[in-house]
Amino acid sequence: MWSQKPSFRFEIDNYSKTEGTIKSKTFVAGGCEWYLSVYPKGGLLDDYDHFSLYLHVANPTMLRPGWKRKVGFYFTLLNQSEKELSRSNLVSCKVLDAKTPSWGFQKLCPLSKLQQNGVLENDRLIIEVYINLIQAVVAVSENVSEKEETVDINGFKVLASQVTLVRKIFAEHPDIDLGFKSNNQVLKTAYMNVLLGLINTLNKPSQNLSETELTKAESELRDLEEMGFKLDWLKSKLEEVILERKKADHKVDDADGSRVQQLEENVKRLEVIVSDLKVKLDEGKDKSSSDGFLMKNIFVHHPDVAVDIRSGIKEVKTAYINILLGLIKTLDKSPQSLSDTELTNAESELNELTEAGFKLDWLKPKLRNNVVIIFFFFLSNNVVININTKYKWNHIYMRVINPKLRESFWEVMANHNEKMTYSFEINNYSQRNTVFTTPIFSTRSCNWHVYVYPKGDIHTNKMSLHLQVPDYNLRPLYWSRRTSFRFVVVNPSDVNSSRSFITTNHTFIKELPSYRFRTDLSLSKLQEGKFLVNDTLKIEVYIGSIYVHGGLDPHVLPEKKKETVCVNGFQVLDSQVKSAKWIFESFPETALYIRPQDPQLKTAYMNILLRIYEILYHSPLEKLTESELSNVSKGLLDLTQAGFKLEWLREKLQKVSVERKKLSCYEAQAQELEKQLKNLELMMCNLKAEIKLKAES
Repeated sequence: MWSQKPSFRFEIDNYSKTEGTIKSKTFVAGGCEWYLSVYPKGGLLDDYDHFSLYLHVANPTMLRPGWKRKVGFYFTLLNQSEKELSRSNLVSCKVLDAKTPSWGFQKLCPLSKLQQNGVLENDRLIIEVYINLIQAVVAVSENVSEKEETVDINGFKVLASQVTLVRKIFAEHPDIDLGFKSNNQVLKTAYMNVLLGLINTLNKPSQNLSETELTKAESELRDLEEMGFKLDWLKSKLEEVILERKKADHKVDDADGSRVQQLEENVKRLEVIVSDLKVKLDEGKDKSSSDGFLMKNIFVHHPDVAVDIRSGIKEVKTAYINILLGLIKTLDKSPQSLSDTELTNAESELNELTEAGFKLDWLKPKLRNNVVIIFFFFLSNNVVININTKYKWNHIYMRVINPKLRESFWEVMANHNEKMTYSFEINNYSQRNTVFTTPIFSTRSCNWHVYVYPKGDIHTNKMSLHLQVPDYNLRPLYWSRRTSFRFVVVNPSDVNSSRSFITTNHTFIKELPSYRFRTDLSLSKLQEGKFLVNDTLKIEVYIGSIYVHGGLDPHVLPEKKKETVCVNGFQVLDSQVKSAKWIFESFPETALYIRPQDPQLKTAYMNILLRIYEILYHSPLEKLTESELSNVSKGLLDLTQAGFKLEWLREKLQKVSVERKKLSCYEAQAQELEKQLKNLELMMCNLKAEIKLKAES
């Protein structure tokens, strides 16, 4: 470990009274912003016996694609006397980026150690983190030619080229931002850029400033002061510049001076024209982008959304609009893809926009619904949770549901698995006196098998069921697998009388590779309850989401071929069921009179229909080509000739085609505006050259 000063020191007072999660303030180390999350009473990943501590990248959702840091770090826990209570292992090299923005220790030290009498003096715990930056990879943006990172100065992110000026501002005016009203980093950056631009404007010679620039400067100063900046010193500077400008106007009275002044005014007018043209060009580009169409739809359906916004500064308005667009895109995601951080940021951004004057009552229910949907998604779809997202979902659930309900929640999860993992039958059940073993079966790249003792084990004469991991002795030392599962002993005579045996959130490890249910089902009870048909017992196995540590199985069984589902007489894949059902529920006459009855032909036609549906309803407009739309038209013709009723889809094609033509028109307008802009800039260069010649003569 490195002999250095800590990168950050975090003190927690009244430690014994803290509950839930504690987050530190943001700090800078290695040119990057971080914060710590602390679980003083444990609880992360259902562990309430150990102190948990994690290092996070600050504002991960705002990082550009490609940004990452390769770091080493470790933690120490101290008491008030600086006595070291615990030290974490060294994380020698870990890559943190937007997708993996945090890393740490679930079990840094036992809680019992911190709870001993006299260990924490005055009930204060001190945390130190030591960070060693190994490698920094700068994010690359398609729209930025230079790779220039931002630096944090007093909570404002500024470019390296702006650092000197910003530090000078805070040194000379330390109270400048004490009343600033927003914590949103996008807005802080936008307002800081406005402030720097205003300062640069007022530092120009007064005779070079036009009336338009001075009017704009006054407007920007008002907006900055309304946002909370203390700018009396800059207000005085502006008044001086205006006064000097008026004096300079009276001194220009000779012919050459008048000519130069006239040329300068022409340049100023051209600059205004160029500026307006650039705005139009940006608007044209916006219209030719998906964001432009999204904004158009927002203002069509909610015309008063931005009527009362506070700021009139273009840069600030752009920042607010970008926040709004990002928020809408976040809330348009499927609930299962949203992280806890995204939901928290969404709430904060919605409050920020509302305080700025946006009318967003139509957006608030969408945020509330997303939180509610997450819970119900768990109840009905938990089996589709991916191994890589299991932790994320557990974290969201913990945010929505009271921790006291965790066990009942896991039980609900186990009872609501949509798909059976595996089933088997035991023949001649009443005659069996030895263990029955199933073949190995696989789910989510994990192998299992089941042991059944029909007459019980050495402790009982009633059936016992065992789920076990095969080849456990070949697995790594720290291997583990956590899941919820259940057995169902099927009663064919009355399905509602089938018996379920459930476990919630169980961890399999190398030393304990199996889990056993001792049931109350004796042979006589099974016979009386009519569970046995021809002396055969059927058992089903349901295995939920799996959290794996130490790698997947080295020899995974081959996955079964994708099965098809029948929807209105058509065989479709699982991934197509939702779309097919929507079509037949929305337009039930679609396939009533089709001619082909051959199953393979029907499947082929249905695949064409579903592909067209996906293109017209789910493809981004800017990515659609004329060739694709032409192929869609041909496909619709083939389907119509086969007997499909697709007037609804033809109307959709016409609508998409019109929108695509509008998009092409906007793109052409943008190109024309770019040409005009280049011509005006050339004219402006010629005028400036003439001014220079006049001045020299």
